Amino acid sequence: MQRSFGTEISGNRRPGAELSDAQRAGILSAVEAGEEKTKIAARYRVSRRVIYNTIDQWNNHHTLKSLPRPGQPKKLTRRQKLEEGLMPVYKPLNIYKMDNAPIHISNLIKKWLETHGVWTLNFPLYSPNLNPIKHLWLALKRKILKLYLELKQMGQSKEDLERLIKACKEAWLAIN
Repeated sequence: MQRSFGTEISGNRRPGAELSDAQRAGILSAVEAGEEKTKIAARYRVSRRVIYNTIDQWNNHHTLKSLPRPGQPKKLTRRQKLEEGLMPVYKPLNIYKMDNAPIHISNLIKKWLETHGVWTLNFPLYSPNLNPIKHLWLALKRKILKLYLELKQMGQSKEDLERLIKACKEAWLAIN
């Protein structure tokens, strides 16, 4: 039996696995040649929905590559995290706290921070007691739950969010 363009050699694609670029190209060429979508789906061992999705992806994005899934952030390198995350908010003379997390201790990152003039303050590894903001958040949470016990059962409606914001403001003012 002769193998047609775009099909896997072994034919053992895992069910639900991503199609390769070659498979997507094969599907599109079969559709372009006028082949029935049901037959194409059977040949590639996918549902007709996958065939229609592949056609839609090509028509809308003109790519055979997998598209990022909604809600999935793009992967950033450590350097990109610093350039896109830290640099837009960093102001000269501010101090960037380092707690020996893997991103903080690499020589590449230390050199990058030094090159860009970022002042750092090193903390011992896993030192939550030295982080006053964690204590403040805990105090705020306790105060909110003391003042607004019903917020424990809060849902995700707009009204619940507004009640939470109001509770946070009042609890903040009530912290001694």
